[in-house]
Amino acid sequence: MELQELISLGISAPVAAALYWLHTRVTNAESKAAKAAADLVQYKLDAADKYASIGYLKDVEERLVRVLERIEDRLNKLGKSGIQ
Repeated sequence: MELQELISLGISAPVAAALYWLHTRVTNAESKAAKAAADLVQYKLDAADKYASIGYLKDVEERLVRVLERIEDRLNKLGKSGIQ
């Protein structure tokens, strides 16, 4: 081999290795980012389903209405007993 070929090989091999390493890192980062995005979407769906479902909101509304009705009944009893 000539000196020029050895120099060319000495330069191109590390450059090719560096490019391969960089490509591998970028590919891994892209797959991790895609997984994180999918996980975030799933988390948002789970949170919305678990904490703000229509059924849950109706249940909370019914409980609040019952409590308010009990308070109203107590105030009515107090008002009637205070007037007489």
